[in-house]
Amino acid sequence: MNVATHIENINNFGQLAAFYGIGAASGAAGAAVGLGVGSALAGDTFLGGILGTSTKVATGFFSGLVSGTAGGFTGGFINGFGNTAMDPQSDFGDMLSAGWNSGMTGAIFGGVAGGITGGIDAVAHERTFLTGELKPKQDVLVRVSDGNIAFNAEEIIPKENFKYFDTPLSNNSNVTAINNTDQLSIKYPRGVRITGVRQYGDNFIPKENIQFGKHALTITPIDKTGSVLLYGYRYYKNTPLSSFRDLFHFRPR
Repeated sequence: MNVATHIENINNFGQLAAFYGIGAASGAAGAAVGLGVGSALAGDTFLGGILGTSTKVATGFFSGLVSGTAGGFTGGFINGFGNTAMDPQSDFGDMLSAGWNSGMTGAIFGGVAGGITGGIDAVAHERTFLTGELKPKQDVLVRVSDGNIAFNAEEIIPKENFKYFDTPLSNNSNVTAINNTDQLSIKYPRGVRITGVRQYGDNFIPKENIQFGKHALTITPIDKTGSVLLYGYRYYKNTPLSSFRDLFHFRPR
């Protein structure tokens, strides 16, 4: 890329090699500094990030913003300084000025790109977009029942591990009938994500009678004694920030 943007200034193989080397050096240095800073933010060593021996990865928008800014500035400075040095009419001050300007541009673009990338990485690993903090998660069981059936929740739901929701099909504002069918649409409790079905007892609604959606499920009741247990999870709100260090979190590599 650096060769292509300076092709008009290349008159011999030596200049071609020099511009190529400047581009390669700036890219490698920027990547190395970005990885090193990310490793340091994760509580590992700067060198470990460069060598790839770090066992932790900084994640979240703020971590990506810092490491991307550092890497972008480093690469940009080397690129601007080196390219200006190729001009025989430039002096050291010109090189520093060009390096600074190019570095600042690289820092802006690198910071934005790094922040977005870090945030996406955090969300992909069930963490908050901004800080990369792991979202506190609680297991959830939801009983959907079509009638009054005996149910001892404590037999299968340890109180300390599960949040339990009971969802009757009758007289429930979250349950609506689908026109011209026997099916019912049931909204999930707020903040709950359903991941599967757990059947309990002798009378239950078969799995094939249940269709899962993102925010609700469609169910076909079989009789007045049918029941099904849905299991999943919900997230808690993260704890408020108490220090600058709380902006930066990491995950295992």
